Amino acid sequence: MLLLKNVQTHYKAAGCHILEKSFFNHATKIKYFSCLQPNELKVDRSIRYIVKISEFMPFKFDTSLLIDEWRLLRLKKKTIPLNNRIDHYWNNIFDIKNNFGDQKYPFITKVVKAALTLSHGSADIERQFSVTGNVLTEDKTAMSCRMLNARLIIKQGIKNFHNRPDLVPIDKKLLIAAQLAKQKNATLCDAIIRTVDGDTIDVHKCVLMSNCMYFEKMFLEKSEENDQKCIHILDIDSDILHNLIDYIYTGTLIQIHEENVKRLLKGADILQLIDVQDLCIEFLLRSINGENWLNIKDIADSRRMVNMSTVCFQWALQNFDEIVRCAAFFTLDIEQLKEIIESNDLYTVEEENVFNAIILWIRHDERNRKHFLPELMTLVRVPLMNYMYVHRLLNEEPLITSNRICFEYLVKIHKDLFYKHNKIPNHTVRRKQRCSMARNLSCLPCYVAENDTDEYHSSSDLDDENIPK
Repeated sequence: MLLLKNVQTHYKAAGCHILEKSFFNHATKIKYFSCLQPNELKVDRSIRYIVKISEFMPFKFDTSLLIDEWRLLRLKKKTIPLNNRIDHYWNNIFDIKNNFGDQKYPFITKVVKAALTLSHGSADIERQFSVTGNVLTEDKTAMSCRMLNARLIIKQGIKNFHNRPDLVPIDKKLLIAAQLAKQKNATLCDAIIRTVDGDTIDVHKCVLMSNCMYFEKMFLEKSEENDQKCIHILDIDSDILHNLIDYIYTGTLIQIHEENVKRLLKGADILQLIDVQDLCIEFLLRSINGENWLNIKDIADSRRMVNMSTVCFQWALQNFDEIVRCAAFFTLDIEQLKEIIESNDLYTVEEENVFNAIILWIRHDERNRKHFLPELMTLVRVPLMNYMYVHRLLNEEPLITSNRICFEYLVKIHKDLFYKHNKIPNHTVRRKQRCSMARNLSCLPCYVAENDTDEYHSSSDLDDENIPK
């Protein structure tokens, strides 16, 4: 208590010193501050008073600009309530913007803020000294700062319930706060978890066992490690481990986002926290797009999450035209690309899009990928492609004209489809409609064969002209 009195005395002395050294140390100057009252704004003398206040300030500027702003403010309709505190009233004035989004009254803001600083700047500090003095009585001077802050927080919280603790509801939020407080109180903790960064977390074995299968199995096994107080968990990042331990205590998880979901999923997998795994998977599937679908599928494959991997693959098939436009498409390996383009469930508006995707994928790393073109060509439903488009490929596409196998393959189909349907077949070509095309039969070219088989048989009669040697 003596310390608080000394601090208060020092504070008063400092305030008196500031007043003596300030520009407002004369009573005749104080009267000019009446223009800051909202009701005085319309009075004619308010313009003269605000100019006088600006002259006391240590900074200088053109007072004519201040006068213009003040007159403009006086013309403003009364849309701000006048029964607020004066600083609240002027804060509303400061927040007014012009049509360009800039502050409408910059000079008024500068002068009024400087004028109100001395009278209102220390109000919260004075109020806090008074509240603290009521809590820190003479019989409690040995109270620690942590305990003092806790009592102040409780006192402030009870005010919302008319200072009656019995009216405070015991809900989930309060219970979570109590669990966290219990966790952070190391008095009754019987184990310590050491993270990969060397941090330590004080825990209760009974709490961990009751809410986590990983720790239940660990503590029930009779071994020398079970008798040790310190538990080393080095496979999970320190911040993620802290969050997962908090979840075990409270049942509340931090916000999941793209930066932490992969690490959270890994940690939840190690600690066998099924609910956290489900939340991470739900987030990943909800945020899937053309850029991250392959990354999410890789996560699922590495964790042996078959269902999640299947969902990612099906999403890619249903959004083929979108994934081709994203950078992730060019990171596919040959087996992943083949799995996509050979699927009957691939959804695309026209088969030409599939062929274009193959060409783009090869050109991304032509030196190492161009030898895959013949293999990939056999997966394209060439009979479903436009006749003129195939004709243009045979004449203009360098990857086709420079590859004898691909060129010969396309020439065979090109001739057989449009000129040689009567020949005896001995070569097979994929021609089954994809799911998107089956829904739009009217859009298919007229040259598609009428039978409903999965394969088209081409003739062996092929002219050698125009085939690259």
